[in-house]
Amino acid sequence: MPEGDRLGGALAVHDPETGQTQVTRNVVQDESVFSLTARDGVVYGGDVDHRWSGHDATDP
Repeated sequence: MPEGDRLGGALAVHDPETGQTQVTRNVVQDESVFSLTARDGVVYGGDVDHRWSGHDATDP
């Protein structure tokens, strides 16, 4: 999840064979990737919207 004063988050995909990591920010605009699971070769994700929490988050 992002720092407390920011909207958005990132999803990182790591390839253990090459050691490379690809990071993508704002997969879901202004929300954070919160959970991931996989089944039969498909990855499913859940996100969280911090704006409901009452915090004064701002876009960096």
